[in-house]
Order: sequence, then structure tokens, then C-alpha cells
Amino acid sequence: LKLDQKLPLCRRAFVLHASAVVMWELTSDDCLFLALSPAVALAFGAVCSAFMYADLHGLPAFLPKLKKVQPKPLPTREDYAGLLSVVLGQNLCISFFLLPPLTLMLYRLLGVQVSSPSLPQLVLEFVLIGAAYDTWFTVCHRVFHTPSFYHLHKRHHTWKAPCAFEGGYFDALDFILGNYGPMLWIPPFITRHFFTILLFGVLGALSVAVSHSGYNFESTLWFLGPIKPTVRHDAHHEFFNVNYSHFGFWDWLFGTLAIGEDDAAKRRAAGAKAVAVVE
Repeated sequence: LKLDQKLPLCRRAFVLHASAVVMWELTSDDCLFLALSPAVALAFGAVCSAFMYADLHGLPAFLPKLKKVQPKPLPTREDYAGLLSVVLGQNLCISFFLLPPLTLMLYRLLGVQVSSPSLPQLVLEFVLIGAAYDTWFTVCHRVFHTPSFYHLHKRHHTWKAPCAFEGGYFDALDFILGNYGPMLWIPPFITRHFFTILLFGVLGALSVAVSHSGYNFESTLWFLGPIKPTVRHDAHHEFFNVNYSHFGFWDWLFGTLAIGEDDAAKRRAAGAKAVAVVE
């Protein structure tokens, strides 16, 4: 199949997806594999939409009074218009049309089955997948922060105080290789159970939305233990060179972990520096 390189990326992705559906004899399992990426993207979009409503209209009365992590203005409608043009116009098309056939080919190759493991095995698989994904994410994240590759990641750092939809606000290559793609493609190297992969993808997408939301859920979701969303990634957007990983282990190992008082100290130092400049 030859694609006209002059076609926009979204149209090329659609042609690739439609061709795969026509040319391959799809089973019911294949249809689920094709639906995985769109399902995870929809879960992400639903949660982000709720946070967008909260940013623009305020939190509903039935929700607890969540505190913003950073004392900075909330995103405006103009901010969201710029975000959504990329999240919906580019990365949603990638999630719906480009990644599904690639995911299907990989799952067929590795022998993924529509099955679920026992609870102890599910927990073990989650731990192994989480560790593998966090390692891949951290390495890619550090690479994209180097001068040679930062132009591919710069878009994601447009705002120092992030909002939920910024969790999908990437250049295409950064989105596919460093963030969303690995969430779908790393798990089948560890487990052949589709239910585990689906659960990891959905919960991972929700975690990305919450950790970019700008709201502090650490005390509200304390019962999730080590997998609860934290404010560490918010500090990464604010200070740039800390908290590259999801779970914090690699940052602790390499001295880039910043939590609690570290963040407060950095903010006080930045405020004092700003005052000195004004004076």
C-alpha cells in the first residue's frame, strides 16, 4: 500500500486504518484489539472534559473542595482552544486511526488473547508493566529534554501550571514514541492477557489526566497507595528539571526527585528572586 505523502497526517492514518480493516480477515479478538486505543483515548478525553468544565465553571457542589497545586490563574477558553486544536485535531486521529492497526499487528504477533488472569497474577503483571513503562517513559522523557530533541517536547511545556488536556498536548512523534504508544505496546511483552492490558491502559490514561489536572488529589485518593496520582508531575512543569518519572524511583536514584518542601522552597526562591529584580 503506497500513501500519497502530500496527504495530511490524519488522512494518511485513516487510509492505513481502513485498508487494514478491508485486507485482513478480522476475528472478534482482532476487533477488540483495534478498539483498544480509541477506548483508552475516550476514557482520557472524558476525564479531561470534566476537569475542563471545572476550570471554566468551577467545581460542582457535590465534589470535595480540591486545592490547586500552584497558585496561578486557571486556563482560559483561549488556552483550551489552542490545546484542543492539537489534542483533537492531531493526537485523537492518531489514537483512532494510526495506532489501532499497528497495535493489532503487534498483538497478533505476540499472541495476545482475550482473557483475564487470576487476581494475584493481575497484581504481578501490573507491577511489572508499570515498572517497564516507567523506565521507558523516563528514558524518553530525559532524551526529549536534551537540547537536541527538546523541540519535539517543547509544546507539552507551554504552561507551567498544566491542565488535564495538556496530558495529550504533544508533537506527534513525542506522543507516539514517548507517551501514548508505549502504554499500548509495552504490556503485551509482559502479559498475553488482554484484560490486564486494557485495565492498564485505561487506568494509565486516567492517571495522566489527573496528574496534569492541577488539582491535588493526594489526600482524596490516599487509599490507592503507591499508584495514587501525585503532584510530582505538576512540579516538573513548574520547575522543568525535576520529576521526570511517573513513580519517582528513577528520580530518587538520579537525584531529580522533588516533593513537598522541595517544591515550596523552589517557589519561595523564585518569588524572592522576582522581588529582587523588581526592586
